Amino acid sequence: MNKCLFLTFLLLLSSSKIWSSETIAEAVIVRGKVTVLELGELQAKVVKKGTKFKKDASILTGPRSFIRIKFKDQSLASLGPKSKMVVNQVGKRKTGLISLIKGKLRTKVIKKGTKLTKEKNSHTLFIKTTTASLGVRGTDFQVVYNSKNKVTSLLTYEGGVQISKNKVRKKSLKSKTEAEILEEQTKEMEKALNSKESVTVPRGQFSGVTPKLKKTTLPVKISPKQFTLLYKNDELKKPEELKGISKKDYIAQADQKAPLEGVSSQKTGDFAPRSGGFLDLETGLYVAPGKKSQLNKKLGVYEDKSIGSLSSKTGKYIPPKGLKLDAEKGFVPEVDLIDEKEIKKLKEKIKDLNEGIKKQKQVFSKKIGSIIKKIKFPKINKVKLPKIKKPKVVKDLLDPNLMPDKNGFLFSNSLGLRHESRKSNNNLGLVENKNTMAVPLSPSLTYGFTKNLSIGVSINLYFPLKSKLDYGPGAGQSLDGKTLDLEYEGDTGGPYFSFFYKHNVGYFNAVYKARNDHDLAAITDNDGKVLQSGSNALKEEYLSLNYKKTWKKKNDFYSLYLSFRHLGPKREIVEVPLLKDWKEGPKKFYAFGVEGQRNFNKKDAIRARLGIGKGPSFSYQNHLGQTGTIGKTLTLNQYFSYLHQSKRGLWSFFINRESFSGSIPPDQTDVNLTTFDMGLNYTKDFSFKNQ
Repeated sequence: MNKCLFLTFLLLLSSSKIWSSETIAEAVIVRGKVTVLELGELQAKVVKKGTKFKKDASILTGPRSFIRIKFKDQSLASLGPKSKMVVNQVGKRKTGLISLIKGKLRTKVIKKGTKLTKEKNSHTLFIKTTTASLGVRGTDFQVVYNSKNKVTSLLTYEGGVQISKNKVRKKSLKSKTEAEILEEQTKEMEKALNSKESVTVPRGQFSGVTPKLKKTTLPVKISPKQFTLLYKNDELKKPEELKGISKKDYIAQADQKAPLEGVSSQKTGDFAPRSGGFLDLETGLYVAPGKKSQLNKKLGVYEDKSIGSLSSKTGKYIPPKGLKLDAEKGFVPEVDLIDEKEIKKLKEKIKDLNEGIKKQKQVFSKKIGSIIKKIKFPKINKVKLPKIKKPKVVKDLLDPNLMPDKNGFLFSNSLGLRHESRKSNNNLGLVENKNTMAVPLSPSLTYGFTKNLSIGVSINLYFPLKSKLDYGPGAGQSLDGKTLDLEYEGDTGGPYFSFFYKHNVGYFNAVYKARNDHDLAAITDNDGKVLQSGSNALKEEYLSLNYKKTWKKKNDFYSLYLSFRHLGPKREIVEVPLLKDWKEGPKKFYAFGVEGQRNFNKKDAIRARLGIGKGPSFSYQNHLGQTGTIGKTLTLNQYFSYLHQSKRGLWSFFINRESFSGSIPPDQTDVNLTTFDMGLNYTKDFSFKNQ
């Protein structure tokens, strides 16, 4: 019985491996740089002609790049430049599912026979973006998704494509497998596409989905010239590879059901722009003809030369002179020089053009007039970009690898209590235990050169508290049991210069401080008389290099880090006769650690860190002039903090303990240095993102 179960398990295991390795598509045309990241892989691979793709393959194209893949049913999918998609197959019928993350996708779907498609309204391919779902049975079409404005645009070349706006998911899918989730999503898409809220887009017509509109726009004809040019350029070729067309070459478009002049109903939510416009494949926006456009009854579209033009070979939309089309702002002036007469016309032209696309854009909800008033046109021949005030968004300061935004600042300041203990023991017991206490204040400021690169500067201010020196039996009978008070002065350490860099492979950080003069040793004679006040700050040269790799799992963060720390020669000056300066040679420590963060919500979190390190031996000289070597050096770091984020900034309560241990031959005197910090930290962001 057990053998049968074991053999059954092996068969299931081998069959799952065969299933997971099954290819679903193959690259048939590749131009430029195209990469693929397969499921379970950590590094993307370069795609070449003949490359085969498995389920859940993520395909990415670079600038001026293109790829066409062929599925097993002979259907074709062509991905344009700077685009990304994920290909999948779902269910027993192996229905195709393409998730378009960004960019342009053109698909030719081979219509399947009735044997493979028994259900009356089933689709053979689904395409999904963040805002829309598309269902296909057998057709040629192009879909554009812009990740900035969340606009999905569909243009049908052959047949008909169903499209519907995605609804917010209410059901939780946490307990389901990835295959079950994909299957449920396709069922929901099938249901939505077969509902009354979906629309079928016929040949030569455009429909779109935006976050602002209640539902999908009604299909309308685009410019016949652009439709013909885009239809023929199925491989998104360069202009020099194509031929121009004339009016006699125009390809017929299906009759439009929506009013040619457009419709906008707040009651029903129906919206259709004026027909005959241009589709911008970069922003996903449809540029509709203006109010002064003329109806071409023969073609059944409105024509308007003032809204821009087309590339005569590729069909690419070209904005009017002096303007450019922004995915979020709409039409804005270019920086290029233009004539004075054109400046006067520019203001009104921007108003008219943006009026035609304002309902397609997520952030374009204010009245056009209020935005145009904010555009300042200088008296000289140069036009500046519009100065539109954007709402400020509070930065998430709970990021474990927090950095300022580009051209922004992060200010941080901590106030705490520090206790430092330097203890030495020999075979007789305690030699001495030096305890110092101080209140450190540590302000810092970090500036972001880019979103991934920043530099910072910080200083440490020390305000001394009570300190003492305890002697034990290891120090001899004359000092055993004696306690002496030590005196320290207020001190400053720094400046520390920091470098931060965030990359896909991890987070890099470097901190450097040059040598600042020398420390002063705190000296008290055996009778308790203070002979010299000491200093708390780190005066020797300091350098640390750190690397951290962070993973996010739901609301938690996990990190591994490597650290190198260098401390230059240390010297504590003594100005008391017969006593010598305290000296220590340079030290180098290598450490490895783990860090974790649990986010309870968007405001509160806890963070903990544990690190261990080791360093080589270093030389020293005590106040009596005796020299030696401290070896077997080990370090241990323990850190915990509670963080709370509000609109005013990030507050955190922290506890940090760092210990150092070593031994002095030949009698193996143990040396232990422990630093304990506890306090509050405040971080304020001065780098605001725009919505």
